Formats: sequence, structure tokens, C-alpha cells
Amino acid sequence: MNCRRYACLAAFLPLLAGGCGDETPVPARPRPVKYAVVRAANADEARSFPASVQPRDATQLSFRVGGNLEKLTAKLGGTVKRGQLIASLDQTDYRVAVAQAKASYQSAKTARDTAQSSFERVEKLFEAGSSSQSDYENAKGQLKSAQAQLAAATQQVKQARNQLDYTALRAPFDGVVNSIPVNAGEQIGAGKTVAIISKGGALEVNVRVPEGIVSRIAVGTPAVVTMSALAEGPMQGKVREVGFVSENSTYPVHIELDAVPSALRPGMAAQARFELGQSKTGLAVPAAAVGNAASGPFVFLLETSADQVYIARKKSIVLGDLVAEHFEITKGLEAGDKVATAGLANLVDGMKVRLLQPRSTDTSPGRAAAEAQP
Repeated sequence: MNCRRYACLAAFLPLLAGGCGDETPVPARPRPVKYAVVRAANADEARSFPASVQPRDATQLSFRVGGNLEKLTAKLGGTVKRGQLIASLDQTDYRVAVAQAKASYQSAKTARDTAQSSFERVEKLFEAGSSSQSDYENAKGQLKSAQAQLAAATQQVKQARNQLDYTALRAPFDGVVNSIPVNAGEQIGAGKTVAIISKGGALEVNVRVPEGIVSRIAVGTPAVVTMSALAEGPMQGKVREVGFVSENSTYPVHIELDAVPSALRPGMAAQARFELGQSKTGLAVPAAAVGNAASGPFVFLLETSADQVYIARKKSIVLGDLVAEHFEITKGLEAGDKVATAGLANLVDGMKVRLLQPRSTDTSPGRAAAEAQP
């Protein structure tokens, strides 16, 4: 019985082996990729940067001495007049210091008066020949010492009174209170900001621009400001000031708006756009098409093969400036070349790919110098 079973199995195995050998492997389908067509560019150039609304001519007010914040009279958003009290510190310790300085002054004055009388007496005796030269010089030295101590005590009284006056913080000009970052009862150190006020409540838009752009922006350069928090739409303005000293390779630029909406408030986020004239003629590709390797920047150039199949070739390039999310290309590509714009990490040199076709005929990226396909 077992022999017959083994014989049947032996006869069936060659059929299985023959059937497997007749199957043909199905070739892998080319990977679909998004792409962009490299085009020449000669368009008006604009740059946009994040910005914020800030008070114009704002001043940070702080105490010149420290102490407990006893009273805070300024109101956020309120107006103040020059000399108006903004806040005051507890004066107890400073009044004690004034009293001690006055006591020291009185003691020094008494000592000076005593030294003065003693000197005048010794001087008369010396002139009459009844006192020695050493007694005269000693009395003269004691008088000078007492006079110096009185002068020092006088300055101590003046300083103590100044310290007492510094416990009252007053507005240096007529303005609007933009910020009060402290609360009554806090222990305030000298120099800590107690309030920020601006003249007349005027507002401006502040933006920081990179060092490669600041030379192209000057006082009077037009700017367009947009804010998602307001429904007014784009606001026109012009550059009022351009900073001269950089911070982290960026420079401050202050924009004055032609018309300030009533709903505008300090601290609002904005976007500032500068029209910088016409860009130079050249080639560009979307930033998404550029990869970085140890050998430098590269793109995957899509070369035509057959039957709508392309070959992805890794191509080294030389980059120029970044303009409107597109890199200028100074070497390595030609107008009309196709480059991959997505999934660069999944591509290898020589891989077969197919292009994802655009969903509409309008694939222009606006001001971009390269036409990206979805």
C-alpha cells in the first residue's frame, strides 16, 4: 500500500517542477514621480518675510532703584501726560536712608564748625607768637579734614534724596501705555521694565531681513503688509528705517503704513512683501527638487527612454540665490530639462520612472522661474 502511494507521489513531482519552471517573472512597474520643467526666468522679483506690529518710538520705563512695587497707576492702553505718575515703590527704607544721611551731615557740620573755631584760635596765637608752627599746621589739617567730611556728608544727603525720588516712575512724554509686564506687590529690581509707552500710539511694522537682501532695501522702498487677523486685505507702506548693525545675520527694517486700521494692535503677526525690481535672467528649479550630498547639491534629471518611461540621472548642479521658493541654477541644467520634485530619498541613479501627469493645463507657479507639475 505504501509502495503504491510513494509511486504516485514520485510521478506527480516532475509535473509540479515543470509547471513552476514555465512561469515568467512580471517586470516591476516604473516608479511614478512628480516633476518640474526648468524654464528661463526674467520676472519681477519680490521677497516676503514674517513681521510683527510694534509701537513706533516706544520707550521702556524702569526704576533706577529696586524695591517693592507699592502702587501701579498706569492702565494698559490708557493715555498718559508728561510727568504723570506711572508707578511707585515702597519708600520706607529710602526715607530711613535720607534721615541717616541728614544725621551724618549734622555731625560732620558740627565737627567742621569745631575745627574752624579751633583753627581760628590757634591762628591768632601763632600770629602773636604764642603758638608753635606744629600746632598751627595741626589745627589747619584738622580743619581741612572736617571740611572734606562735611562735603562727603552733603553728597550722601543728595544721593539719598535722589534714591528717594527714584522710587516714583513718571512718564517722560505724552503717550499711550502699550504694555505693563508687572503687577503691584512684586519685588522689582533696578532696570526691570515696568511699562512700555509710545508717543501718540503710533504703530509700525517691524521685520528682519537677511544680509543678502538688506542692501536692496532702502528708506522709501515700497512694501505690502498682510495680516490674517484683519479683514482689510493688503496694506501699502514704505520703509522708514533700515538697521545698520546685524543680529544673527539679519537686519531690522521698520515699515510705515500709509493708513493704519483702527483694529491694528501691537504684537499682531504680519507678512511683509518687498518689490525688489526685476530679477536677472537665468534658470531655476523648485527648492523641493534640490538634494544635498557630500559632493554638493544635486537634482534627479529625468531623461527620456521609451514608451513614456524615463531614467532618473543624479546630476550635480551649482546653485544661486533662493527666489520665491525656487533656487537659481548657475550650472548643470538647461531650459526644458525635467527634474524630480518629490521623493528624492527613494530615487537612485539609473532608476526607471514615469511622470505623474498634471491635473490641469495651468501649471504655472506664478512668479516662479520653473514650472512644477503636481
